Amino acid sequence: PLTAVAYQRRGPLAASAGGEGKVAVWRPLDKSEPLVGLGGFDAPATCVAWSPDDARVAAADEAGAVAVFDLGVTR
Repeated sequence: PLTAVAYQRRGPLAASAGGEGKVAVWRPLDKSEPLVGLGGFDAPATCVAWSPDDARVAAADEAGAVAVFDLGVTR
């Protein structure tokens, strides 16, 4: 199950964190499958957020691990 969802400030994408430790990026209006899986954690992922420029996604798990994923997006 999803535990957190965050939408881009100026874009069509959403990032999600899941109880199975996975983080993914979606285009919620177009597809039911993730565009890209960003990796995962050993523990359930509990939060996800976009950077102010919408180029990176940060996520954390319930064990305290934090990861930042660079999506290679330039604005």
